[in-house]
Amino acid sequence: IEPGAKALALAQRVAGKKNLQFRGLMAHSGTASHTKGWDARKARSKQDLAGMLETNELCKKAGLPVEIRTGGSTGTYNIDAGSLTELQAGSYMFM
Repeated sequence: IEPGAKALALAQRVAGKKNLQFRGLMAHSGTASHTKGWDARKARSKQDLAGMLETNELCKKAGLPVEIRTGGSTGTYNIDAGSLTELQAGSYMFM
């Protein structure tokens, strides 16, 4: 879903359901992983995670705890670690 207001609305719907539990947000930037040059890769990754981080702030302001911020990639693990609580790095190991 689009980050921002639409993602917040979905999170609120999930949180309001008896049999569901909202735990967090996910963002992935597969293209940043393959961006050449450290500075360009870092800028692309930050840009790609920006929507999720904006949604994180909206959720917090709405009183929804965001326990998990997950995403990233093998190529951006050392960039995304400060923004995420869980890194989804692994293509080097599994591919």
